[in-house]
Amino acid sequence: MTTVPGSPLHQELYDYWMAKRADREMPARADIEPAEIKKLLPHPLLTDVLESGTRFRYRLVGTAITETFGGNISGHFIEEVMTGKYLEFIDGIYRDIVRHRRPIYSESSYHTGPTVGMTAQRLMLPLSADGSTVDMVVSLQTMSFASPVPATTIRLAQERNEEISHLSRLLD
Repeated sequence: MTTVPGSPLHQELYDYWMAKRADREMPARADIEPAEIKKLLPHPLLTDVLESGTRFRYRLVGTAITETFGGNISGHFIEEVMTGKYLEFIDGIYRDIVRHRRPIYSESSYHTGPTVGMTAQRLMLPLSADGSTVDMVVSLQTMSFASPVPATTIRLAQERNEEISHLSRLLD
């Protein structure tokens, strides 16, 4: 069994995805029942994979993610929400999921001056209606903040052109 970095919520979603996957390469969106994962519902993103895996649009976004972005990003393409190196990183992760058809765990640290002000931890898992072509990605993203009062959102960090460092890894 694979141990997923991040929080227990990431592990819970991964285990759920694996159970729904069964003997297939990946589960379909139709296999995912929100009522079965109520505890996770503030944190998911459901992303449509469009144009042969070259564009990505947020279909559903949890309330914790909406707060993190400073507004609702449902219905928006990633390039409408992100800019610069952060967009390149996130776009690259989505493209890797489409290409490899495997889950990816990643982290981004947002530097507010000399320290890390906020860290995003995300698990992104492929979904497929036909069993082989990734047509959606279900993700779970959690945030941790350096102070008890969040001083930034992802949008503010991008607007301020703050340094953002990333890491990612494919999972089994």
